[in-house]
Amino acid sequence: MSASEISVPSKAATSWRDALLLATDEFEAPPVILRVGNSVIGTLGNFSATTGKAKSKKTFNVCAIVAAAMTGGTVLNYSAFLPPGKRKILYADTEQSEFHCKRVINRILRLAGLPLDAHPDTLMFLC
Repeated sequence: MSASEISVPSKAATSWRDALLLATDEFEAPPVILRVGNSVIGTLGNFSATTGKAKSKKTFNVCAIVAAAMTGGTVLNYSAFLPPGKRKILYADTEQSEFHCKRVINRILRLAGLPLDAHPDTLMFLC
């Protein structure tokens, strides 16, 4: 069977065509929303994941980034500038128990200077 003989549902074909990128396409740079010092570490519309060796303080760094994003300020040299209407944060921890995830939430809230007895509506935390 050749590629031209394969039946592709129209929805999949449309999605595939929508994702096609050409060398002649032009785009504006997305707004910078996260910095560490003067270095850009995040722009609006991108998805990020943190990886590294065990016990290398990955979670602590992400907590500081999330706290900065929640406050729109600077936490431990991480600065965040999220535009209005784009301030929801989805945090997914795939390696820790609910007990330890709750500790992460508390750390984020403490770093952000937010109360520990109310869950902020800008944070969605998956465990």
